Amino acid sequence: MRKTRGGPAYAYDPLSIEDLLAMPDWEEVPEIHDRLIAIQAHRLGATVLTCDPELLACSKIHGLW
Repeated sequence: MRKTRGGPAYAYDPLSIEDLLAMPDWEEVPEIHDRLIAIQAHRLGATVLTCDPELLACSKIHGLW
């Protein structure tokens, strides 16, 4: 964790109330924690690096494995 702190390739972004309020619109991702990851990735325009098939199948984000 210490190596990533402040590194140019990493950013830490807290959940917002808007992220939580968006949860009902993301039923495509059934697991609650995965849903929060997808919502944040969508908001940030980030690619999700994962082997999770549900996140990789989500049409609203870009997933890569």
